[in-house]
Amino acid sequence: MDSVDSINPNLARRGFLVVSGLSAAGIATASLPAARAGVPRINGYPFTLGVASGEPTSHGIVLWTRLAPSPLEPGGGMPSRSYQVRWILAADDRLTRVIRSGEAPAKPEWSHSVHVEVDGLLPGRDYYYAFEVAGERSAIGHTRTAPGEGRNVSEVTIAHVSCQNYEEGYYAAYREIAQQDLDVVFHIGDYIYEPNPKPGRPRLHACPEPKDLAGYRLRLSQYRTDPDLQAAHAAHPWAVTWDDHEVANDYTSQTNQDNEPQNIFLARRAAAYQAYWEHMPLPNRVRRDYVLYRRLRYGNLAEFVILDTRQYRDAHACNSNGVNSGQIVSCTENQDPARSILGAPQRDWLLKGFTNAGARWNVLVQQILMAQLDLAPGPLHFWSEFWDSYAAERRTVLQAMYDRKVSNPVVLTGDIHAFLVNDLHTDFRDPNSPVVGTELVGTAISSVLPAPFPTIIRNALPLNPHIKQFQSDYRGYILSTINRDVWTAELRAVRDFTKQDSDVFQYSKWAIENGRPGAVQA
Repeated sequence: MDSVDSINPNLARRGFLVVSGLSAAGIATASLPAARAGVPRINGYPFTLGVASGEPTSHGIVLWTRLAPSPLEPGGGMPSRSYQVRWILAADDRLTRVIRSGEAPAKPEWSHSVHVEVDGLLPGRDYYYAFEVAGERSAIGHTRTAPGEGRNVSEVTIAHVSCQNYEEGYYAAYREIAQQDLDVVFHIGDYIYEPNPKPGRPRLHACPEPKDLAGYRLRLSQYRTDPDLQAAHAAHPWAVTWDDHEVANDYTSQTNQDNEPQNIFLARRAAAYQAYWEHMPLPNRVRRDYVLYRRLRYGNLAEFVILDTRQYRDAHACNSNGVNSGQIVSCTENQDPARSILGAPQRDWLLKGFTNAGARWNVLVQQILMAQLDLAPGPLHFWSEFWDSYAAERRTVLQAMYDRKVSNPVVLTGDIHAFLVNDLHTDFRDPNSPVVGTELVGTAISSVLPAPFPTIIRNALPLNPHIKQFQSDYRGYILSTINRDVWTAELRAVRDFTKQDSDVFQYSKWAIENGRPGAVQA
């Protein structure tokens, strides 16, 4: 166990066992809890899917791994029995200053995933962690707790990412993210894509379109084998939420575009939700109710409100033609105040939180385009997947921000596979209505906005003066540095996402000043 290659040859060859100065030797000499005598050995290296952490609070963190010596085989190549996995959390990257340690179960009914909820930690601190089972040890991960609530915080640095179709390209953006000094990474949907393999792409899905638990487990496992994604997970804590492709394209609540019978689709959705939890650094409570909306607080500087705009939404507006997926439509159904993208419990929770919003920056972390996108002259033509399909509820949310004087609202979005920087008006029917905040839309990690949509949107930009930038040519992510005076957003673009070793560059840079809604190019 004293060589890098003996721990994980696949990661070692690419150098990803070194994360923020971590080394394989560090874990080889660490004092993990004593191994249990007689634990059956596992046929192969069990930590092929890496390690991760998530849900940073001021006092705790969730640690994750999954045992899968053969990740592209059913069950990950594991015996159908439970294992006790030893874990350690330390204050140093050699795991010698141990803060917490213990054991956690890896059960076959949960795909031998491990979710350790560590509490009693200090706020705003760096920690290092690892796992061991059956004589094998994982790579070392790095994580960081959030600053204490109410504490004065001078700066927070985040990345927000989405849409990582494995087949369409490589994850060069994650290689750069792994090397950044970040407080948290927000993944806001489309962690996997569900379609069948399509020959001719840079790489291929290993299995047909998943429709059951085994299929979704296999699809998530394949994505998790990517070394750049593993490196980004090991380097920083993540906070995740889903969009549609974790289950099926453009699904709404209990219906999908294939018009599957409701009982069949809901069984499929339940399988997808379980597999998602099994592969994410989420707490154990999530597998009981799959409620993903929540808040993360970073002192008095920023509050991040993570939403679920998929699970509870009403059907797309204007779908009388029987199309249960996104399409360009024009109708007035979207103005119906009874229509919801959030569902009443989540909306009420969100609005109630505006009353107590005490941070300098108040951030909605959510999936789909919130700003209006008018796609043709004349009456409003909109894409029925976006917030435009639920325009009355959007007005309710944005007007509440304005009326309750929520400080510096910023909305982080993904989904559209393009960079956009948008002003958010309280009422897009009135271009003179107040601008309440800014929407920063990150492009995809690897997914492509297909033709003819880039041309349609570019041609429609004169109809949408609140859109300050639109760029769909590049994959990448948004890197944001937040201090008390200004939010600085760097739109980081991958030069050629079809190449694994592509460089990443700054496409543009935007600033939002404290107390002045709307972004300006920096």
